[in-house]
Amino acid sequence: MINFGEKIKKIYVGSEKIKKAYLGSELVYSAGATVTYYVDSDTAYTEEVDSEATCLSPTTFTPQKDGYTFVGWRQDKTASSEVIQSLTMGDDEITLYAVFTKNIALTYYSSETAETITKPEYYNCGNYSRAYFTVDAPALSGWTFEGWRYGVYNYSSFSNIMLSRDTTIYARYSKDISVNLVTGGDTLCWIASCSYIAPGTYDYGSVTQDDPTLDGWTFLGWTTGTSASADIVYATLNNTTFTANATLYAKYSKAITLTYYSTASTASTKTGTRYFNAYGNYSNPTFTINTPTLSGWTFEGWTTSSDATEAAEYSSISGTAFSEDTVLYGRWSQTITLTYYSKSSTSAAKTGTRYFNAAGNYSNPTFTVSDPSLSNWTFEGWAASASATASIAYESISSAEFSTDTTLYGKFSQSITLSYNGNSATSGSTDSQTKTRYFNTAGNYSNPSFTLASNGFTRSCYSFSKW
Repeated sequence: MINFGEKIKKIYVGSEKIKKAYLGSELVYSAGATVTYYVDSDTAYTEEVDSEATCLSPTTFTPQKDGYTFVGWRQDKTASSEVIQSLTMGDDEITLYAVFTKNIALTYYSSETAETITKPEYYNCGNYSRAYFTVDAPALSGWTFEGWRYGVYNYSSFSNIMLSRDTTIYARYSKDISVNLVTGGDTLCWIASCSYIAPGTYDYGSVTQDDPTLDGWTFLGWTTGTSASADIVYATLNNTTFTANATLYAKYSKAITLTYYSTASTASTKTGTRYFNAYGNYSNPTFTINTPTLSGWTFEGWTTSSDATEAAEYSSISGTAFSEDTVLYGRWSQTITLTYYSKSSTSAAKTGTRYFNAAGNYSNPTFTVSDPSLSNWTFEGWAASASATASIAYESISSAEFSTDTTLYGKFSQSITLSYNGNSATSGSTDSQTKTRYFNTAGNYSNPSFTLASNGFTRSCYSFSKW
């Protein structure tokens, strides 16, 4: 190019711009050339660019593509992040291709919280440089990773997957839940398959089981605790879902009736509830009965026997537990004193215990007293009265029962003979009368009485007068 002092930018012939000038065969002047800009396959613009001016800044349009950001120009249709950084206009026409980009976001849930990976996609006149994504298989305690859910699609893994738009995927997990049912008779086992899709969609397997039966008991429901007092967690199992392995124990109840006789043959009752946990534990109801009173008697306690000779099994019923229906009888006692007089006005005593069972039965104490002796007297037996003429109540006392305090007196006898004669009477009979004298050890006597008539006694020259 010939230098005329300064660079000639434009030459016109008339109103027409001269693009090139030659001196001989040498190009001595160039006003620039045409640049064709392809914004997309079907969209192109042309501009004349002055010589040595940049070709990368068109002035008649702005390169745009919906959803994308302009990156720069290339001289081919390759979609790439590598674009021309500098290009000035020479003498030849140029064709440039616009490169656009947009970010593709992959959002993934492997738990309750989302994470995002962003990668660029490039576009150049129908050609793409796609974004590829890889997400490692996430672990979740207690669950088995099954893959990823994307809309209606499932991926067993997500490795080098091409995405053309923002995408959200959800980790899928599975596990088997074991539910053991302890009924008190059998142990049943259910395996429920469960799934979980992050961040919070659970599909837990369900369990349906008929209520168990146990002879003599009423089924109340299922507990997770082993105590007989454990709360019911499930009244029944009907499509019941479980979120973790579980062992359930059947809980049962039965009514316990305490029947008690305090003082007579009329019963009173109290009821309570006994519980059984199929783990093997029981909870028995407790009862309290006020201590009864009975005039003249001392309360000994309660017995399950109606026999008055049976000792009390419970001294009191105060918060006492019972595991089965029970009948109790109050047992009472009183002291029986046997006072006896073996000798005159001298007493001795023996004591024993009489028992009463509220069923209406008694047990009386027995006593043995040796027969007393008294010189010149015959022991007749024991009288309940101090009178010497009292009837004999006991001929002897050998294991004799007494139900009340008793005083006995020894009764003795001796024969009294009254002999009589006529004292040399000339007529009449000589004879005698024998009667019995009694002695009561209370100190009283009963002497016999005799009646004697003249008995026909006569004597010459005498008349009978008296004895």
